[in-house]
Amino acid sequence: MTIVGFKLNKIEAEYRKTDKEIEVKSVPKITNIEKYDVAGMKDVLKMDFEFETTYDPNAGKINFSGYVLFKSDKAKEILDMWKDKKVMEAKMAEESLNFILRKCLIKATFIADELGLPPAVRLPIIKAKKKE
Repeated sequence: MTIVGFKLNKIEAEYRKTDKEIEVKSVPKITNIEKYDVAGMKDVLKMDFEFETTYDPNAGKINFSGYVLFKSDKAKEILDMWKDKKVMEAKMAEESLNFILRKCLIKATFIADELGLPPAVRLPIIKAKKKE
């Protein structure tokens, strides 16, 4: 599988003030796979996705929807499996969901900063070392 494109169609974000400790969860989800025509390329599929980052308890959310274009020698098999069972081969699912996760977490972290929410991904923290 070779990823040849990525596009966001929708971005939603909201913030609600809270004094409680916030738990951040992010979940990517594949919603559809279909054949996609790209000039000069064969075996390209379009994978629609939704990506949700929630800030619990009810402090906010950041949602994306979009698609990933990918090329595969197994395009027909992938499409048939999706149409029949709405599933995909584990290795391909892992690769595509990790790609979506990386792309969306980066974007969600910028949006979270603008809204005053914690980062969508845990960032390293530097602590001063105490002198002995």
